[in-house]
Amino acid sequence: MRIRHFPLDNFAPESTWAAEASECAAEQNLFWPYHDILFQKSGTGAGVFARDRLKAYARDVPGLDTAQFDGCVDSGKYVARVQEDRDEGRRLGVNATPSVYVDNEALPPGIPTREALFGKIQERLR
Repeated sequence: MRIRHFPLDNFAPESTWAAEASECAAEQNLFWPYHDILFQKSGTGAGVFARDRLKAYARDVPGLDTAQFDGCVDSGKYVARVQEDRDEGRRLGVNATPSVYVDNEALPPGIPTREALFGKIQERLR
């Protein structure tokens, strides 16, 4: 399974930075704990996904090497990947996050938890 990002234009560039930062957490196999923090923080106002805050949130992820994470965030390593994901999402007609596709087929919106999401994916793969 690969997570694809669809940063929302009305929250750019911060939503793009958050997507890039989540890829930096994924390098350390800590995508989901970091993702959960980002979703808890979303909607809390302007600046919530500023680069310095994204780095600060990483300190709340147990086991994350923050020096490596900070270097990754500062490098811009995932700029192209996030842009490619956004372009692909637009091509597929994505208009909200989260949107879930399995084999290029959209699952119904409103999957409330990660466990439910994985359950739906397993169901579709059978």
